Amino acid sequence: QTRFYGSLGSRQSQFDRFTFSCVEQATNEPQTMDNKAEPPTLARASALVDIAWQLHDALEALTADQRRARLAQAAQPALEMIRQYEETYRPEKAATSANAVAAHLSYLKGKLATCVEAAERAAPKAHELLADAVKLDPTLTAGWDALGECYWHCGDLESARGCFAGAIAHKANAPSLCHMSMLLRHMASCDAADAAALVVESLHLAKEAVRLEPTSQAAWTSVGNAQLSVYAHATADADNLTAAHKAFTQAARAASSSAVVGDDGAAATAPAD
Repeated sequence: QTRFYGSLGSRQSQFDRFTFSCVEQATNEPQTMDNKAEPPTLARASALVDIAWQLHDALEALTADQRRARLAQAAQPALEMIRQYEETYRPEKAATSANAVAAHLSYLKGKLATCVEAAERAAPKAHELLADAVKLDPTLTAGWDALGECYWHCGDLESARGCFAGAIAHKANAPSLCHMSMLLRHMASCDAADAAALVVESLHLAKEAVRLEPTSQAAWTSVGNAQLSVYAHATADADNLTAAHKAFTQAARAASSSAVVGDDGAAATAPAD
C-alpha cells in the first residue's frame, strides 16, 4: 500500500492536488457520461459530484464531525452547479431527451446525498434518488454502480450484485466489471462453500475489464487481487502468485501515467477488499 499511497499525510496531499486538478478541468472542459453528450454546466456538475464522491474514502482519519463537514463542503459547488443547470435548462432546446436529463440529475443528487446526509452511503435519500435514476434511464451504468455501492455499504450484497449485473447487462464496461469482481471476492470471504467459484468468476470479470481498458490501473489491480484470491480459495498454485505480481506491475505502470486516488476500484470507489 505504501507504494501506491504513501503515508496518510501524503495520500491526503495527493488527493488535494487531484481535487484541484479536477476542479480546474471541470470548470473549463465539457465531459461525457456513458458516451452521451452533456450540456456544459451538467458536465461540470458531474465532475464536481465525482470529486465529492471520491472524498468519501479519503477521510478515514477524521472525526465524524470533521468528516461530515469536509463532505458537505465538497458537495456545495456541485449542488450550486446543479441548481444553476435546473434554472436554465430548456427541454425544447436540449439535444438530450428530458428523461435522460432527469435520470442524470437524479443520479447526481443521489451521489451528493451520500455526502450531505449523516448516514452517508446508507442514506435512504441516496438510495431513493439513485433507484429513480436507473428507472428513468436503465442504460445509465454509472447509476447502477453507485446504487450497488450504496447497497454494499449497507451489507446487502445480493442487491449490490444485482445492480452491478444490471450495469454490465446494459453495457459491458470496465468500472462495472471491476465493481463486480471486487464484490465477488468479498462474498467469497464470507461464504466458504462457494468461495472457489466466486473467485474464479471474479478473475474472469477482472480480465474482461483489462480487455476493455488495457491501460486501466483499476482493472489491472483487480486482476492482481483476483489472482491472489484464486490462489487462496481455489488453487494454491504458485502460477497465480506470479500472475498477480505481473498484474500489479502493470497497475503500477498505469498509475505512473495518470493521477489516480482510490483502491482496487473503479471510477467510483467501492468498499475495500
